[in-house]
Amino acid sequence: MPAGSLPADGALITFDVVPVASWASPGVVYRVEREGSYFYFRNERTGTGTHDKAWAVARSTWRHAA
Repeated sequence: MPAGSLPADGALITFDVVPVASWASPGVVYRVEREGSYFYFRNERTGTGTHDKAWAVARSTWRHAA
C-alpha cells in the first residue's frame, strides 16, 4: 500500500519500505496487532516482533502477504 495507509488489525503484511527507525525488515511476513497509537508486528516465521507508532507506519510502504 502507498505511504499513508495503515494496515488493519490482524492483517498479514510485508514491508517494501520499513517504518522510520524500525526493527522490522523488508520482505518478512508480519501479523499486525493494533494497540492504541502503536502497531505491533509479529514475525510469522519466528514469533518475534517489534512495535512502531502509527505516524511511522504511515510513512512506510507495505503490501498484503500472500
